[in-house]
Amino acid sequence: MSDQQKSWNAFRDQAMAVVNNGKVRKRSREYRTERVLQIVRESSFDTIGAVQLYRVDTGLGSSGSYHCIKTIWHQMVDQRQFMGPLELIKAMRLEQLGLLQPTIEYGDVDVDANFGLNVENRLRAIRLPLPGPSSNIVTGGGVMWTVRAGTYSCGASYHWSHICPDDWRPLCEIVEEVWSICRMADGVME
Repeated sequence: MSDQQKSWNAFRDQAMAVVNNGKVRKRSREYRTERVLQIVRESSFDTIGAVQLYRVDTGLGSSGSYHCIKTIWHQMVDQRQFMGPLELIKAMRLEQLGLLQPTIEYGDVDVDANFGLNVENRLRAIRLPLPGPSSNIVTGGGVMWTVRAGTYSCGASYHWSHICPDDWRPLCEIVEEVWSICRMADGVME
């Protein structure tokens, strides 16, 4: 593997760690947050995005609210820094100085409480573990989806390429709805 590829892979791992961790909501004494769902859409040749749906409990008998945070990594912008020999030398120097950072944007939006509660109820109704996919296993590349349902300490992760397996349709429908609601958070687009 070339130095160029090694440098890009290390940088990509760093960027994906940021995308997978998302932007964590600050904890406060006034409210408590809990992640309900995280969706990561990883594209081979395009921007990579993550959406996190949080339940925000304000206490005092309140039913709470829901909040969505979107993280976008513009990998094609960053990949240009590793394309040629001169760009690679500059990138490696910036990396040594700790100045090479992924091009990441964040956006957030409040989500209708009924929608959030509906998502949680539908997630709870899905019988886990899901069966192994019986179709759509082989794809030509493109997009990889990762879904993490539940809290950080207790939850389930599912992955699929390009087209959702037929056996996972209930989960995939939830993913499509949450992605479409949260994708325009704060004007940050994919």
